[in-house]
Amino acid sequence: MFIDYRKAFDIVNHNSLLDKLKWFGSYLSHRCQTLSFIVLIDDLRAACELHKFVDDTTLSELIPSTGSGSNMSSYFTSVLTCIANNDVQINTSKTKEMINGSLNSIDLSSLSTSSGRPTVERVATFKLLGIHLDQ
Repeated sequence: MFIDYRKAFDIVNHNSLLDKLKWFGSYLSHRCQTLSFIVLIDDLRAACELHKFVDDTTLSELIPSTGSGSNMSSYFTSVLTCIANNDVQINTSKTKEMINGSLNSIDLSSLSTSSGRPTVERVATFKLLGIHLDQ
């Protein structure tokens, strides 16, 4: 799953950030938004492989060939909860899901950004940090 945050550097809630870094507040008061955003999502966790690249996050899981099913919906929900607590939103038009390997033919349920929101688009290719990935 490839998550993109909407206007990540423009929407940093400095009150949430300062709550996380009370001792660091005076230093951050006149610093760039990039550093602020990175610190703001530093505590982002999920029970799967999670990689943060400035304003993008990648979640991944290995699904056994026995077809035991995916837990990605649960992982994604925990990320959505965490970022909502930090007043961060995802860019739903750029957040994508890709299934690699033999499981790409199995009908896994689509992910949703939240109730009443659009589902996450499942793609066969994705450009991540300048590298084109495909199934």
